[in-house]
Amino acid sequence: EFFDSNILSVNTPFQPNERSLRASAALMYDSVYFFARALNQFIEQHSFNITPLTCDAQQPWIHGSAFSLFLKTFEVNGITGKIKFDDNGLRTDVSFEVVDLAATGVNKNGYWSSNIPNRLEVQRNFTKDYEIRKQEIQNQRLKVTTLIEPPYVMWNGNETNSTQNFFGFCIDILLDLAERLNFTYEIDIVKDKTFGKKNDKGEWNGIIGELVQRKADLGLAGLTITYQREQ
Repeated sequence: EFFDSNILSVNTPFQPNERSLRASAALMYDSVYFFARALNQFIEQHSFNITPLTCDAQQPWIHGSAFSLFLKTFEVNGITGKIKFDDNGLRTDVSFEVVDLAATGVNKNGYWSSNIPNRLEVQRNFTKDYEIRKQEIQNQRLKVTTLIEPPYVMWNGNETNSTQNFFGFCIDILLDLAERLNFTYEIDIVKDKTFGKKNDKGEWNGIIGELVQRKADLGLAGLTITYQREQ
């Protein structure tokens, strides 16, 4: 009954807005779409009655093994291209472009494909990128925001909030980068002394907040990757 009443929606691929659709969402949609189409066709090709199931059943679906084999032979076109699997249940003939967002737009960095030996083919010239970034930052004075967190960032106790009074693991890295890339900097402790999290209004505080609001050029701390920061 379900498939009879939903056959149109099952057989009609979703038309996404490619500018806003994440790869993870596209793959999630394709997995559900593939399963629904496959199950629908499997039922059409086999004459059997579907009996009610219970979550407490001790026995698996009697047609489960046959359906599992059927999935490996079934093919359908999805958002991410043709969806099909090999005998091991791994998807084949799938590829993605690896891109990043730059000031000039979206740049293609490489190509991922299930059909090439190493899966990933990098096309971006990172040496050239390094030289460009190095020229952009040379002779610039950066404003660095941080907070005291041993052993990453420490302060020698001097009452003067001077850049020279900071030391620690992150400071050593900053010193080395400044020497290699030829830039100077000034360090200030973030006012609310927090790493940064988003409030109910979608506003950031702490180190992340100063970066988002462009009050600082660089955040320096033992920051961990949370779900909010990753987004």
